[in-house]
Amino acid sequence: MRGMPAWPVFDGKTMKNAWMFAAGMLVSLCAAAGELRIGQFDHDKLGIQGAQCTFEDRGHRNVLSTDWVELYWLQVDGRLVKLVGRQTDAQIERQKKSKTWRQTVTGSGLTLVIDLVLTGTGEDAEGYKGTIDVRRGNDRKRIAVTVECGA
Repeated sequence: MRGMPAWPVFDGKTMKNAWMFAAGMLVSLCAAAGELRIGQFDHDKLGIQGAQCTFEDRGHRNVLSTDWVELYWLQVDGRLVKLVGRQTDAQIERQKKSKTWRQTVTGSGLTLVIDLVLTGTGEDAEGYKGTIDVRRGNDRKRIAVTVECGA
């Protein structure tokens, strides 16, 4: 068309508003993508045979489960993920003597740092309380938990 510029012409105010809108959208999207959403799940549906532990948050929701050996399950962003944590026999013995459970577990781009103290023991059971620190890149969420383990 004659008389129309080939490219849109924006004045300074329009350009400033467009850049502010774009920057605001980018910040919102980055924040939403990075937020760790830890959900609850039904421990019984995992089908763990033998020894196992459940980690409950203050709302009494199961947020982490383990076979008490090396496998851990956690629901993050609506997905149930499996993580692996291994400890040597020497580490386990040291923790038993100090009545603690400290372990780092990794998988699916996540790192869990478990830091618990023993609260009680039974014939084939143990109880703990403490925190799990969930990390994904620079995002971090700390959850206070109580733990029940049994054979």
